[in-house]
Amino acid sequence: MRPQYLGPLVVISCNCGGAYILCELDCSVLHCPVAAFLLVSYFARKHILMTSNAFDINTSHLHELKQTDFVDNNDASNITNKNNN
Repeated sequence: MRPQYLGPLVVISCNCGGAYILCELDCSVLHCPVAAFLLVSYFARKHILMTSNAFDINTSHLHELKQTDFVDNNDASNITNKNNN
């Protein structure tokens, strides 16, 4: 298994299935929610204020992601196996 660290991400919201909707530091939103067990917790030293229109997503798509119970729980071993085949 190889490490799959994507760098610091910002939690926007949590969906119905308990997965997190995340965005990168450049405000681009990941295409699907990520399971909580795949994340490494980090507590910022100070609060970061972001406006709601700062994210690169329209509100209808964000609402759709919040209502779904879909979770992208692919782990690194699955990705590695696909790349080796």
